[in-house]
Amino acid sequence: MTVTVVIPTHNPRMDYLARVIDALKKQSLPKTDWELLVIDNGSEKPLSRSLDLSWHPTARVIREDALGIAYARIRGIRESASEILVFVDDDNVLDSGYLENCLRIAAEWPQLGIWGGSILPEFEIEPPSGIVPYLKILALREVNQPLWSNVRTCTDAEPWGAGLCVRLSAAQAYIESFSKTKFPIAGNTGNLLLGGDDTEMCYTVCNSGLGMGLFPDLKLTHLISKRRLSEDYIVRIKHGYAVKSLLLAYKWGGVHPTSAFSPIEILRFLKQMISIRSLQRRLAWAFYRARITATKIIAGEEHSMAVDWRQPPPSFSLPEVGD
Repeated sequence: MTVTVVIPTHNPRMDYLARVIDALKKQSLPKTDWELLVIDNGSEKPLSRSLDLSWHPTARVIREDALGIAYARIRGIRESASEILVFVDDDNVLDSGYLENCLRIAAEWPQLGIWGGSILPEFEIEPPSGIVPYLKILALREVNQPLWSNVRTCTDAEPWGAGLCVRLSAAQAYIESFSKTKFPIAGNTGNLLLGGDDTEMCYTVCNSGLGMGLFPDLKLTHLISKRRLSEDYIVRIKHGYAVKSLLLAYKWGGVHPTSAFSPIEILRFLKQMISIRSLQRRLAWAFYRARITATKIIAGEEHSMAVDWRQPPPSFSLPEVGD
């Protein structure tokens, strides 16, 4: 095998997953050159009973009960029989040449350990005008020229989780780093919209001496359900994104979040809330609470290390974001 496609999924929307699978059936790369692993990450109804992969010669459904997309991806890495992995979310429809282009880039860019491309939307309904300015937060991007870097803070060249291509050696370095950390970032967990595992994988790759990149030849369609086209969802994902960013800044840069309770910060926040409109206020409030959440997580992690560094810290979770 030259490529392993890994689909991490938790309680997927089956009509979307069917389109993901159908796009894989149409890949220009012969099926004998790639394997397919569907990682059922604790779905309430086991996918092995409902998913027909008989069309592919080397396809499997693998159950992983440790919730978190990072754990699902790690399971896929460990089960892979290939030198290149492609992570496909359960709402990602790959262009027909995706796998073939991934292999070509792997050969032409040996300095890269991780890469991706354009993530273009297909909306189930017309996005409400009020959230259109915030749609990029749904991990949408169009890549018009190749970009690469081996500096982990170069976000312009950082690939995201949808359609992520990774060399096995780089993926194994990520597993090693993940297994040793006292502060794991497990990404989206069930309904928790945290993310950050793909960014941490990029950080690990850059630290290992390889680079990351983006390429216009890699294109996929991200199926956006109507559930995601609401203010509530945008606020939830903003909260998770903010927490993730603060945790990564602390873990990789030693930067503590500024206190959300200092008089200056409280005054600044109140002025901001007065001067902006409804959705902007909700987003500002989500970010403010994210600072509080991240501070609590970091304080708990530091306390656990101070009490007894030999004991693993308790896993953290974030509250759901309300109105």
